[in-house]
Amino acid sequence: MIGKKQNFTLIELLVVIAIIAILASMLLPSLNKARIAAHRAACQTNLKQISMGMMLYVDDYNDYYAPYKVDYGGTNNYWRWTTRLVKDYNLGGMNFMCPGRPDIMIGGVSVRGLWKKAKKYQPAATAYFWAYSSYGYNAFYVGDDWFFASVPRPAPAKISQIAKSSSLVMFGESGSTDRNDPRFVNAGSYVIYPYPYSPGSGAVVRPVHGRQCVLAWADGHATSITADSEDAELGMKSLYTTPKLGKGSDASNSWTRTGKRSWP
Repeated sequence: MIGKKQNFTLIELLVVIAIIAILASMLLPSLNKARIAAHRAACQTNLKQISMGMMLYVDDYNDYYAPYKVDYGGTNNYWRWTTRLVKDYNLGGMNFMCPGRPDIMIGGVSVRGLWKKAKKYQPAATAYFWAYSSYGYNAFYVGDDWFFASVPRPAPAKISQIAKSSSLVMFGESGSTDRNDPRFVNAGSYVIYPYPYSPGSGAVVRPVHGRQCVLAWADGHATSITADSEDAELGMKSLYTTPKLGKGSDASNSWTRTGKRSWP
């Protein structure tokens, strides 16, 4: 004889819910770590693509790296290196966007959405999204030489000037100089500076994937370095130290063309 169908009691239902909650709490950290690792891997791929695009530029321009920006005059002639690689070297706009960063909204417009259609936009100074790349360029000592600041600006580095290409920072995950503005807390910058500037003073390399920051070096390889904190500002400051990015001596400075100029 078939017995009557038994319904869950309230206590049994609560037990099942509790078990599900426990399992979820055990799995979520692993899932989060996997997501962070996937985003970091995507950024390494993006930076390798960007490095390849830069080397194509170097081949076309007598072994000179691209300037970090050029003002040719006129409304539509303010070119950043990001613009150059997208327009002339067939990089997609999303190569310049970290998939793990929140979108930035400016005037109700999605910056990520603009990058998705980057090829259609002119490089005008008013096309602000070109400056908000997730990855910055070593503007001080490769895309320019601010150590010998002058007007007109000095030429970018030539490939023959790169003494230690495997230890020269070329590109890195970046934080905007405007990151003290709530709109730009998670924004990147198209340039990175070799000093730990405070918000409002300069763009910096910063941890993005937990405590990890992905960098591309002048020889084209990409690696990640570990900050001491997941906090953007504290983590950023810890990256600008001798064991991580090099500082203060000829042997450890990983920012300059020659590898021999110490920081002021």
